[in-house]
Amino acid sequence: MLYKLPIKNLLEREKVNQLKEIIIHSLNQIPGKVINIDFSDIEYVNASGIDELFRFLISQQQSHSINKYFYLTLPINKYEHAFNIHQALLPDLCVVASVEGEFRVLGGISKVHKKILEMVYSQKELTSNELSRKLGIKLNLAATHLLRLYEMKLVMREEHNLIEKNGRGRFYLYRSLF
Repeated sequence: MLYKLPIKNLLEREKVNQLKEIIIHSLNQIPGKVINIDFSDIEYVNASGIDELFRFLISQQQSHSINKYFYLTLPINKYEHAFNIHQALLPDLCVVASVEGEFRVLGGISKVHKKILEMVYSQKELTSNELSRKLGIKLNLAATHLLRLYEMKLVMREEHNLIEKNGRGRFYLYRSLF
């Protein structure tokens, strides 16, 4: 579901605080689990405005006050938007973004988690078994990495039952947001 930001800049604290309230109210009303927050019409951003808005949104999302996944759509000609968002979220928060349909991670994330995210977004879905084989790591470590990305709401997760002789067990399929 596409959500266009209703203002043109994220420079003034008062406007950013108003926007936070609008977004919180809107996100809980929008149907679906994945929300695309569109920055196409935003003219100006700065790290302070981004920090104010996204630190709040991500903390609400991770505390489950907002039970949605979101990603950003950024116009390619607005490099400073991506730069300001990235800088504002460092060192401990991150968000995924689509820039002209290409996947980007903005903010702070470990190299391993970034590599795993790149795998999920390029393949569109991944299991811990597949990740374990591709990276040559133990299955429980692969599952832990994918679980962490899911907890950060950077990927979605679907539970599936294993089809085995005894019919027991399950596995998780991790999917990209776009």
